[in-house]
Amino acid sequence: MLVDSNSSLAGKTNDVHIAEGGNAGIILIDPTTQKITQAAQVPTEGTDSLLNDYTMPGVVLGIDSPQAKTLGLAPSNRHTLVITDFPSIASGVRDSIRSDIINRCGYAFITEHDTTSYRSYMARAIAMPALATIISGLTFAALAISTRQSQSALRWTLQEFGVSRFQLMRLFRPLGITMSLGSTIAVFLGWLGSHPWIIAPANEFGTTGWWWLIPLPVIFIETALFCWWFSLPERRNQ
Repeated sequence: MLVDSNSSLAGKTNDVHIAEGGNAGIILIDPTTQKITQAAQVPTEGTDSLLNDYTMPGVVLGIDSPQAKTLGLAPSNRHTLVITDFPSIASGVRDSIRSDIINRCGYAFITEHDTTSYRSYMARAIAMPALATIISGLTFAALAISTRQSQSALRWTLQEFGVSRFQLMRLFRPLGITMSLGSTIAVFLGWLGSHPWIIAPANEFGTTGWWWLIPLPVIFIETALFCWWFSLPERRNQ
């Protein structure tokens, strides 16, 4: 996007796009043929949190900037009006603004920071890691109970020889290996769910944050509890 060269956003980019040396990659696409006509690395003047790839562009250049001139960019007949404090405006006023835009500029395309599609996008990004956490947690719990019961006779024999709690805890090792593999799969599924654009590309959506790490703390806590449980001696039924 091009802005007035005196704008505070001129030359700024999203921190996701900035590369070593402070450059950002730009690709120019012919709208008629959908083919890439030019690609370049342009120097930037830092990052700005407003540039989020969703309601705002990822890279902004000044109209008269050397970068824009080098790429041969000039203002088009399309203009973008950004109201940065729109979410804080009263609901009734926001409805009036939307209505006026539709009535006065029926050809305008309105994008908001919290559209239904974006909420659905974020919900999926959170639900996938959460679901992977629940499924893996329940599966590991069932395996732990089954493993402990199958080792009952062995644990009694070891206790008769006076093994320590640490040695009893070592019986958890086979299950621990299985949990490590399962944890890797759970984290991968969580990561995949937090990056839906990998499965279904959507250029208007940006990053979803660190939600994909949800399984890790839960699995770590569950593993610690299982290690403690496996270290407990068998109790003789009265």
